[in-house]
Amino acid sequence: MQERYLVIIIVSLMLISLIGCTETVSNSLSPLNATETDSIVGIIARIETGEFGKRILVEENVEVTEPLDPGGKKTWYTISEQSDLFRQTGKNSHLEIGVDELKTDQIVWAWSTGIHMLSYPTQTGAKRIIVLKQM
Repeated sequence: MQERYLVIIIVSLMLISLIGCTETVSNSLSPLNATETDSIVGIIARIETGEFGKRILVEENVEVTEPLDPGGKKTWYTISEQSDLFRQTGKNSHLEIGVDELKTDQIVWAWSTGIHMLSYPTQTGAKRIIVLKQM
């Protein structure tokens, strides 16, 4: 009988510790969930279509030409089938869009897939692009 209670207690403690170790993942598309290191807010300065598909050049400030100057972050994002593309329709609402709806002079929030080619502008895959404002 004591062995049965001991097994129940051990299994209960294991379940409690497993539940306590799980991570809650937010499905929110809010730009506030991004970190500075994996995202950029900027203007689509150029759009190109090449052998790997469409890519967009996002610039924090189109007038800044030096990478270390404030506003000098510039990144080429290659759009793939895995890229999530949205247009912000309200404070916390978004509408899925197609790649053809990305236009120059739009203000976007762009997330990378994490791997960057060290060039200027940097080059990476697009994990998520949210069009914040049409110009």
